[in-house]
Order: sequence, then structure tokens, then C-alpha cells
Amino acid sequence: MSTTTENAVKNFSDILQRETEPLKLRFRALFALRSICTDESVHGIAAAFTTTSVLLKHELAYVLGQMQNRTALPILERILRDGSEDEIVRHEAAEAIATFGDMAYEPLLREYADLSVSKSKAVSETCEIGAELIRNGGSKRSEFGSLDPAVSAESASIEKLRQTYLDESKSLYERYAAMFALRDIGTEEAVEILAEGFNNKNRSDLFEHEVAFVFGQMSHPASAKHLARVLADENRHEMVRHECAEALGTINTKEAEDALLALKDIPNRIIRESVEIGLDIHDYHFTDPALEYIVESFE
Repeated sequence: MSTTTENAVKNFSDILQRETEPLKLRFRALFALRSICTDESVHGIAAAFTTTSVLLKHELAYVLGQMQNRTALPILERILRDGSEDEIVRHEAAEAIATFGDMAYEPLLREYADLSVSKSKAVSETCEIGAELIRNGGSKRSEFGSLDPAVSAESASIEKLRQTYLDESKSLYERYAAMFALRDIGTEEAVEILAEGFNNKNRSDLFEHEVAFVFGQMSHPASAKHLARVLADENRHEMVRHECAEALGTINTKEAEDALLALKDIPNRIIRESVEIGLDIHDYHFTDPALEYIVESFE
């Protein structure tokens, strides 16, 4: 590692770990460390798990999975096993572990798929999906650049995908695979089908949160009304609402921005912080092109 890169890792790690820094600046430091992707940057990210921000810890776990640096695996396992950690963070750690596709971790995910072990429905469901992902060979980089918790279903008609996606008798992995296939189609019709996933009879916070995440990847204006409705719904789990806020930040419509601005002072911390990040994402994409969310190179 060059001196320039070493200094960059230290500087970004310091920003990420400092509680007094604005959250949006800490997020940018995190994504900069992600782009460097060395053992040292993994350790810099791991050191930030002491933060009091559940939102940031959740993002740390997500980024460690996306980096695919195996140094992160024992760190993620520790987070998953920590019953005192917030379930949103533990779920993200489990999902990140699964993206590596390492069969050595399949028994761990099977163990925590048991609700009596995980003590969290969201964590159990994540581990159920993750164990199946590993058995299917692990995640593959999508056209959106992400490593997803399920591989997109093979070619099928949009109606067939809809049937699988909404069929609650199917495994969560199968439904996720259909969800990502609908994302890949990317049409307004696909958006409307995906939005039906917010209204399942047997509600799954995990499933609904993934719908919001997918909408964030698609950035389709037709999804804004659905995301705004769910974000404003106080009966929805924080896991779902926070993902809606970040997704709205990727959509360049007044409706999306207004939905975020309406909740920028909400008392709930994770929702408020997600709105802050959503607005910052919006500024990055649509307002100020000089903002740097991801630093591509330090060489």
C-alpha cells in the first residue's frame, strides 16, 4: 500500500470513527474506505462499530459485505452473534456474510435461522435466505454493481415473476430472486408489482425493507409515491422506513424530496438520520455534482 493510500485510509477512518463529525461526512468517509478495499480499510470500518448510530452501524456491515475482503468475515460473525446489538445491524451482518458464498459459514447462518437462537424474526429470515444463497454458490455482482442477498431469477414472464414474488407459500429466497428479476426489468409495470410487496397479508419487515432497497437501486419516479407512503407510516418497522428514506434520495422528483423534508426533524433517530442521508444522496445526484460520495482512486 502506497504512502498516499495509507494516509487516505487513516484520514477517512478518523472521520468515520469520530462521533462529532456530521453523519453525512462519516458516510462519505465510509464509501471512500470501501473503494480503497484493503485490510487496513476493513479494520478502519470495523473500529467504527462503537458508534451510537444504528444507521451507521448497519451501513458499516453492508459495506463490509460489498467489499468482499475476507478479513471482514470474523468481524461480521461477531456482530451477528451479539444479541445486545440492534437487529437491524445483526441482519445486515448476516446478509453480508452470505454474499461471500463461503460454505464454512453456512452452518452459522442455519443456526441463526432458528428464531430461538437469533431472538429476532428479521435476523432469522435473513439467515434463512443467506444459507440458501451460500448453497446456491453465493452472490453475483448485479448490473447495479451490488452483491445481492439472492441471485435474480432466470428469465420468466413478468406475470410469472409476479406470482412467485407475491406467493407467501414460496421460500423467501425464491421470492427475493423474483424481486431482483423484477428490478432488472426496470419498467413502471415492474415498479407497481414490486409495490404490492408492501401489502402482504403476512407482513415481513425484512421483505418490505428489501422492496425499498430495490426501489432505491431502480430510482424510478413511479416508486416515489409508494416509498413516501411507507416512510410516513408510523406502524411500519424502522427497518422498512429507514430504507424508504434512503431510496427516496435517489429519485429526482419534488414528491420524493418533499417526503424527506417533511420528516427531517422527526424524533425517531434512525428515521431522522436516514432522512438526512437521503437528502444528502439527493444533493449528490441532482443538486451539487461537486460532492463526492465515492472516492474512486488514491493512487
